[in-house]
Amino acid sequence: MIESPFDLSYRLVGTSVAEAAGRDFTGCRLSALAVTTGSDTWKAHYMRVVRQARPFYGHYRGDIAPDLTRYADHGAFPLSETGERVEGIIEIEDWSQIRGLNPGHIDLPIWRFEPLPVLAP
Repeated sequence: MIESPFDLSYRLVGTSVAEAAGRDFTGCRLSALAVTTGSDTWKAHYMRVVRQARPFYGHYRGDIAPDLTRYADHGAFPLSETGERVEGIIEIEDWSQIRGLNPGHIDLPIWRFEPLPVLAP
């Protein structure tokens, strides 16, 4: 799943994420996707999860209209069979704040992915 050079494939994409993206990208590799929310940002985000072997969070920011901004929360969590090496990532996203809007039909460049900073313990 995660190789050198760094890349990953999406084994399963949930219904809400597929609707938000306007397509189901199950089975696609990150390197092969046209990611309007920032390929380099996503790659760095996933690499951070793998290299540090810990969860990281972020959110999508959608500037829908001049006075209408919506957020969709995201969490990426490392998976490991042995606890020594990350072999995969499982993600969850919450698109509930944009109910009534179908982001798959909205011009996707209005959406930006923003990794959230790590908070000190």
